[in-house]
Amino acid sequence: MDRSYPERIPANPARAAMMQDWRRAFVGAGVGCVLALAVLWPTLLSLPTAWQNNQAYQYAWLVIPIVVYLLGWHDRQAAVAARPRPDYTGVFVAVFAAMCWSAADLMNIDVGRQLSVVLAVQGVVMSTLGWRSYWRLAPVFGLLFLMVPSGDFLLPALRILTVKMIEAFAVVANLPHSVDGFVVSIGERKYIVLDECAGLPYFMLATFLGYCFGLLLYRSVLKIAALSLFGAFIGILSNGLRVNAIVLIDWMQGSQMPLTAHGNIQWVALTVALGLLFFVLGKLAAHAPVLAPDIAGPEERNLLRQFAPVVAGLSVLLIAGTVISLAPRAPQQPRAAQVGSLPQNLAGWELASPAAVWSVEQKHHTESLALIYRHGGQNLDILIVETLAPDAKLQESDLAPGERSLWHQNKIQEQSSCVASDCLSLLHTTWKNEKTAEIRHVYSTYSLGNFTTNSKFALRAAHGWDRLTGGRRSSRIIRFTLSMAATNAAIDDLAAAFRLIQSALNAGNR
Repeated sequence: MDRSYPERIPANPARAAMMQDWRRAFVGAGVGCVLALAVLWPTLLSLPTAWQNNQAYQYAWLVIPIVVYLLGWHDRQAAVAARPRPDYTGVFVAVFAAMCWSAADLMNIDVGRQLSVVLAVQGVVMSTLGWRSYWRLAPVFGLLFLMVPSGDFLLPALRILTVKMIEAFAVVANLPHSVDGFVVSIGERKYIVLDECAGLPYFMLATFLGYCFGLLLYRSVLKIAALSLFGAFIGILSNGLRVNAIVLIDWMQGSQMPLTAHGNIQWVALTVALGLLFFVLGKLAAHAPVLAPDIAGPEERNLLRQFAPVVAGLSVLLIAGTVISLAPRAPQQPRAAQVGSLPQNLAGWELASPAAVWSVEQKHHTESLALIYRHGGQNLDILIVETLAPDAKLQESDLAPGERSLWHQNKIQEQSSCVASDCLSLLHTTWKNEKTAEIRHVYSTYSLGNFTTNSKFALRAAHGWDRLTGGRRSSRIIRFTLSMAATNAAIDDLAAAFRLIQSALNAGNR
């Protein structure tokens, strides 16, 4: 008995070839990322910790879900149209990322390591898609860079900008005012612009929202960048509204509100700024229709190019892994308990704390020594802090003359101190005690062996080179604290005192 079966409709060969290309792409990208992250995974895991511990980066938890949404749903057709054509262009990006990560790891710069991890992933993706297809989706992948905490670079500029906004408002409102570093006086009221006043959370959140809405509305890189910059402006405006509203309310009421009352104004300013952002977004037109998928037909494949993402990931593994294996990572032994060979006399200052001992800070892997010298009824407090591990960091709190929560920076400036032709650059920081209104002048500098600088970046660069060449020297900071600003002659005495202490420490190296 004859049986007839329906004829099977042949699949579209072009679409089938495209799906096969995407399957290969996912496999290659997966292998490349696994190879790269096999050595970079500690840096990757440090990102969620940074987001959790810093209010300014709470938005970062949304970055990856938004990237998945954009590629998988909102811009699915554009993503499919960017048909993967693997090439080795991304390998160069991955190699550069591995070199940057290695340098940042040697210098112990967290943000450098984290940026390099994101850049390494970009290199693997570029190798997977090919640079032409990657370029179509580059704005979406660029969103990943906003996962990296960048407050160390942004805070100083935002803090200064906040001071300028308060000063500008006082001028426009014709309020009596004066500015001394980060202290702004409005009438009889004084406002200290701390890091928390710089508005970093506003800036980062508004920039993130501007970038995301740019991706949702546009395909033009310039338009996306413009909307991101507008978001950043909204963030700065929001913080300006907040701090100046506080100043104005205090002026009108003739009092100074407590810090706990600033939160209400913070939410009002943020609501106004975000309302302005959404109002502008509502007036913008969306992008043009999406591109049609590239299914023109199969193309000749170069088997060697299929391994490009694997080569990219392997390059990161080899370069970063080699640097990790070469750089010393064993911790140093703490110094002996007693002061020992440190000088008893420093340019007329007599040691008043001969029983001082080195104390170890286990949490930060540092050790410190506090000394007191006296001359003419005044005290010269000296604090020496040294790292005990290659990945240990000197803390900002080491610069404060006492408990960090009680002392706030008023002004920071550089001063040169010379002994004959030997000059030393000191960082002069004026600190004020919030409770007692006492003023302390701190003169500090960093050193590594005989190298001295007042720049943390220069110190870390020197430390990185020392580690790369097999050195095991410890970074240190030496801080001099006086109750009054030093005269020019006294500053030169500080340089002489520093050299004496530095020589004694270097002579007694572990």
